[in-house]
Amino acid sequence: MAPAFAVLALFGALACGGADDADDGSAGGYSTDLKADFVRDCRESGSSRDLCTCLYDTLEARVPFERFRVLDQQLREGTAAIPRDIEDMAVACAADPDAEPAGG
Repeated sequence: MAPAFAVLALFGALACGGADDADDGSAGGYSTDLKADFVRDCRESGSSRDLCTCLYDTLEARVPFERFRVLDQQLREGTAAIPRDIEDMAVACAADPDAEPAGG
């Protein structure tokens, strides 16, 4: 599966789960429930568990949740493409899903 599709799965998980309801007090809005939804949806789209987990962990470490929410909304409305930096994160995870995410 192309890494960009894994990124879309993340935003699809938000659309189903609701980014506004994702805050359990951890990581500025990212949550264990959101991670579980993302990994499940990402795997259903054909990606490995390692790739899906890497991508979520990298996004959580490097992308402020408010930006994540705005991108989710724009992607659901069809008013934005996946930004290059986020696509690059997916490509990096595809190349080495066991790499530790660097903070942003």
